[in-house]
Amino acid sequence: MAKIDANAVLEGSYSPRVGDEYEVAVGVWGKMRPPTLGLQRKVGELSEESALREVALLVLDGIDEPYSEDESIPLVEVAVTKDFFTIVARTQALLPEGSNP
Repeated sequence: MAKIDANAVLEGSYSPRVGDEYEVAVGVWGKMRPPTLGLQRKVGELSEESALREVALLVLDGIDEPYSEDESIPLVEVAVTKDFFTIVARTQALLPEGSNP
């Protein structure tokens, strides 16, 4: 799996996958969880105003407590959100027509 930091996001040199690791704050890494229906529902319940950090805390495994806003890397937080929904879209595209996840 890929280790995605700000440089990887800037270069665009990766394709998002479950298990990829993201550095969302200085020295704070989390691993992309599988997009289970329960996780998709939890992310969907967040308001549009929810901070990117909240999405990252939900979809990344291994981050035990919120990290400091001062240490956050917004570029990577945006990538986490985008990548999660990319994985969800790819998953849905593979489901048989008419299935309702």
